This record gives sequence, structure tokens and C-alpha cells, in this order.
Amino acid sequence: MKNLTRYLTMLFALIPLSVLLSNLFEIPVKINLSKDNYQLIQGFSSELVWLILFEVAALIMTVILIVIEKNKKRTFRHLLIALICFVISIALFFIFILPADITTNNWSDFPIDWESLRAQWEYSNAIRALLSFAGFSFIVLAFLKNRNYYRVFE
Repeated sequence: MKNLTRYLTMLFALIPLSVLLSNLFEIPVKINLSKDNYQLIQGFSSELVWLILFEVAALIMTVILIVIEKNKKRTFRHLLIALICFVISIALFFIFILPADITTNNWSDFPIDWESLRAQWEYSNAIRALLSFAGFSFIVLAFLKNRNYYRVFE
């Protein structure tokens, strides 16, 4: 059961990380797009609302691992840092990303201040990408700190 929990934690952390990193690498191009071009590009991103479900799943699985590993000090610390990264990333989603999506009706309506909303959306997602990367990295470090993780069967 521990190995399944470890696997699911990594999987649920990796899926949002991959999407958030792709958004991060697109920022230099997307931040200067015209309104029409940005609307076209954001049309693809609006389908990624399900991403938050994977982030919440990664958070829940990390909590489960923390409970399982609470007596292993080195592993526990790394998992706790990963959890903090995931919590902050999810909070940023609800504080900055979701309000911008709601205000713009998932980027189908553009208010007068749409460029500031674009910057809010893009840079918040960039910070979330870095937090997601840090969280995933700390999960990997937690696994590497504990030699018992190398066992295939328990």
C-alpha cells in the first residue's frame, strides 16, 4: 500500500507540474500577444480547469505520506516542505488565477484592463510552476533519503 501511495503522489504531482512548466516557458511569447491572439491561445488553456483536481490530489496524497512517514525525520521534513509548496500553489490559483478566469469568462470576454489580468494570470502561473517544481523535487528527495523506498515489494 505504501508503494501505491508513493506512486500516486508522484503521478498527481507530475501531471500539473508538466502543464505549469509549459505555461512558464510560453510566457515570453504570450505576454506580448495581441488581444485576438491571446484569446485564441487561452482558448486552449481554458480546458485545463481539471488541473486543480490533480493538484488537490497531490496535496492529499502528500498528507497521507506525511502520516505514514511521521516517524522518519528526514523524510518527514521533505514531505512537509512539498506539502507547503502545494498549499501555496493552490492558494495562488484561488486568489489570482480563478478570479481572472471568472472576470474574463475564461478569456472569452475582455474587460478594459485585460492586460493587467493577463499579467496576473501568467505570472501567478509562473510562480505556481516554480512551487510545483519545488514540491515535486522535495517529494523525490524524500524518497531518496529513505532507503526503504527502493524496495519494490513490502
